[in-house]
Amino acid sequence: MEIEQKNGRIEKLLLRARALDRQPRPDLCAKLEEESYAETARLSQVIRRAKALEKILMGMDIVINDSEMIVGEQTSVGSSAHTEAHSQRGIPKTGYLIPDFAKVLKGGFEGIKSSVEARLFSLDEANPSDMPKSQFLQAVLITCDAIIGYARRYSVLAKEMAEIETSESHKQELLEISRICAKVPAQSADTFHEALQSAWFVHLGIHMEGRGPGFSLGRFDQYMYPFYLSDIASGISKDEIAELVKCFWIKIYENDYLGNTGVQNLTLAGLTPQGTDGTNELSYLCLDVVKELKLIYPSVSARFHKDTPQSFLDKCLEVLKTGMNMPQFWKDEVMIDAMVHAGYALQDASDYALIGCHEPTVPGRTLGKPAANPGYFSFALMTQNAISKIEDFQSFDELFADFSEQMAQNIRNVVITQNHQDNLRWQLFPQPLLSSLMSDCIAKGMGLSEGGCRYNFSGFQGIGLATAADSLAAVKKLVFEKKSIEKRELLSALENNFEGYEVLRQRLLNDAPKWGNDDDYVDEIAIAIVEAYRKEVDKYTNFRGGKFIPALWSFYVNIDFGRRLGTSADGRKAGEPVSHSIGPSTGAASNGPTAILKSCAKLPHRRLANGTSLLWDFQPFLLRKEETLEKFKSLVKSAMSLGLMQLHCNIINTDKLEEAKLHPELYRDLIVRVAGYRDYFVHLSEPLQNFVIERTKHEI
Repeated sequence: MEIEQKNGRIEKLLLRARALDRQPRPDLCAKLEEESYAETARLSQVIRRAKALEKILMGMDIVINDSEMIVGEQTSVGSSAHTEAHSQRGIPKTGYLIPDFAKVLKGGFEGIKSSVEARLFSLDEANPSDMPKSQFLQAVLITCDAIIGYARRYSVLAKEMAEIETSESHKQELLEISRICAKVPAQSADTFHEALQSAWFVHLGIHMEGRGPGFSLGRFDQYMYPFYLSDIASGISKDEIAELVKCFWIKIYENDYLGNTGVQNLTLAGLTPQGTDGTNELSYLCLDVVKELKLIYPSVSARFHKDTPQSFLDKCLEVLKTGMNMPQFWKDEVMIDAMVHAGYALQDASDYALIGCHEPTVPGRTLGKPAANPGYFSFALMTQNAISKIEDFQSFDELFADFSEQMAQNIRNVVITQNHQDNLRWQLFPQPLLSSLMSDCIAKGMGLSEGGCRYNFSGFQGIGLATAADSLAAVKKLVFEKKSIEKRELLSALENNFEGYEVLRQRLLNDAPKWGNDDDYVDEIAIAIVEAYRKEVDKYTNFRGGKFIPALWSFYVNIDFGRRLGTSADGRKAGEPVSHSIGPSTGAASNGPTAILKSCAKLPHRRLANGTSLLWDFQPFLLRKEETLEKFKSLVKSAMSLGLMQLHCNIINTDKLEEAKLHPELYRDLIVRVAGYRDYFVHLSEPLQNFVIERTKHEI
């Protein structure tokens, strides 16, 4: 669908948005936040946080840019010295979740205030246990009024601008913006434009309150679809709706550069909570917008199940082959089953969406902390430590038992660290606005970081699976079984980073089985690693009363972990990246992409509720010809039917990447998938550029 644009509006907005990343921006809100903390020193922390947000929203500079139809933006990055002081003590902020957008669209913040006031009325402040609940609920009221007041500032500004506007058409647009901002998010939305603006104010508000990474948009095509249908029925054209969606898309892109937000994910299609197919006209329209605008944000995830229309997969591949390297592909039946096993109700699990890079959650109901920094866990390090003591072991089973014991102790240590951080976070960084948009917080009278949400999880992320499995397989086969490598010789080679031992290194690389080739010898070792990992993680409860849940994805932490890791028994040299997510090590998969799928499908995905991820790099020509495109489509279908949870693809040519590295000024718009997120290639650090270049580019 080619979307008609009015008066070059989208071109103007895109031009402004694409210039933002080259402009330094000071933190203009820090002073307001610091002033608020000085004024509220004698109040409870939750009230202080609410007052700080109120001070920012009511005091920050606001602007309506030329041609905008969706208004509001962060005008600062970072945070005040007060907040930074706590962050420097190693306490990450709460992020990586999705609020209940539909709650605001249907009832507005006035509706939320009514619920809060009723709950307050039920409390008895003479009861000590009700006092913190009262403080929390009063803080929610302050933030609700603050976000309503913030929107109404835009209403006043738009009206003032309309009074001096000479263009009649622009005057009418400004008056409409004024009308909308006076109404939402205070009240329920009635039109698509109102709903978009209301959702945008929610998204902005939680970013400015929490300043955490990964706040995402949820199932946009589901909560916006009723407003789409209503507008269409009233005579609004699809082109008009599409233009509004594009304005919204551009605001999301700008939000990253104005607010340092991290990846903002948006989820399309998939099963509804009632178990029916949720693919709709808005799902397709969003993909058309992605294809046309060619922006790196929002990052789009597409959900698939056995009854997903073929036309939706075709549309996704149409977008993928343009060089956008999205959407991601998610398999509902696998993800939902994993979430139910973790403790979600089926209806809630069926409503999952993705946050940040590729972390699953249920919007408005879950604080899952899926990407908590202490939870990044290196299988490769545990393997290296066990192999360093190989002379103490008489069998491979003894070595693997030592590996498992180390892993158990390290998981315990991570649990202690995460729970300690959670304990500090709820005391120092309460988020009453965001909590008001999460189920059960108001009813419990508790903020989300205290355990107020319906679901409370904490995530582990297993890193370097293939590096670990390949190393253990090499030791098992060549040291313990064939005895073709002596233990002391192996240790000496590892201690010297293979200098003087290249022949031995080649034997490790070529004579031992490698993950990703559908070889049960090494695949069974990988499965044993994952089973030991997930069973150990399953033992623990977090500070908020929920479970720890395991994942197998790496973000780009595999590069950092590899930089700090010594030499590996799979032939990897010290400092090189360890393997990424559930994929094979670079250059290790010699049997083609189907064999990679078969190895990966053997993992217990349905017991890994924090997600699994497979990143594939393919040559661009595969999607240009009908014959190879059909083969690629079959490969994606195979990934889903074999039982993988998630798949994301990079369609890129190595020669082009090398050229872009040499001449970045010629490739400013070249987009690559780094991991769960995409970025402009020329913006990446050199290690990340090298990581993308060196990954295997598959053919079919």
